[in-house]
Amino acid sequence: MNRAFESEHATVDIGHAGTAMRFLTAYFASIGEKRIITGSERMKNRPISVLVNALNSLGANITYVEKKVFLLWLLAVIR
Repeated sequence: MNRAFESEHATVDIGHAGTAMRFLTAYFASIGEKRIITGSERMKNRPISVLVNALNSLGANITYVEKKVFLLWLLAVIR
């Protein structure tokens, strides 16, 4: 997860780390950084819509890059 914080790349690959994925989603949304968060093939099939919907209701603008409700989305915050 430290590499994700320090990375200046637009795409962050979290591998199999489900907890890190959820934390980083909220973190990047809260600081307004545009990032694409991705992970392993297994992670791309895990539902994430509850978190994304909650963050969007708080002002985030998270859009899915691939399948809706699963991992791999673009984070951007409208302030």
